[in-house]
Amino acid sequence: MYQLNIYTPACIKATLPVSSDVAHYLSNRLVDQEIKRDELMHTIGYPAGIGGQQDSFLSSVYNFATAILKESNSETFRVQIEAIPAEPKLNPIFHDIKTLPEHGKEIIVVFDDKEIMSGVEYCKKHKEFHSKRGNLKEQRIHQWAYANEFYEQLKLPQFPKQKQFKPEMPEILKLMILAALMSDKTESEQSKKTQHPIH
Repeated sequence: MYQLNIYTPACIKATLPVSSDVAHYLSNRLVDQEIKRDELMHTIGYPAGIGGQQDSFLSSVYNFATAILKESNSETFRVQIEAIPAEPKLNPIFHDIKTLPEHGKEIIVVFDDKEIMSGVEYCKKHKEFHSKRGNLKEQRIHQWAYANEFYEQLKLPQFPKQKQFKPEMPEILKLMILAALMSDKTESEQSKKTQHPIH
């Protein structure tokens, strides 16, 4: 994709998107220099009679230049062809709900009310989507994407898995259990001695 830029000496810029054919045609005719007002149409290739034809591939350029000449009273213009960088296309990572994800892989879901939820897994055994909040209603899910592809697309680092929290037993509780076990052991040893006296 290209664009035709026409500048006035006061740095006012007018832009017209053009096809690659028009850009190549004009780039051969234009040199990045000042063009006098009465030479603008001739410089962009306006031969007599062609500008009025609707099927000319330069019709939009002629109409654009004519409109600039009507709007501006500038005596000179600078004309430039500029390539517009193509925006990188995003990979289609989101899938329709009709396509089910792999079992046990973490996914991101988008609901029909545009809410997004992460940390979801599809369970093939139960044929359900499981999350920390419980099972999700499949009819509310609009689309889904694998979490690793989603984070990669956003160029975010993949977040580490959350560790399961195992509460540490307080030290006093450990000592109380140990004391209880020791007292049971000493009581059982004393009961054995009284049941079998030594002769």
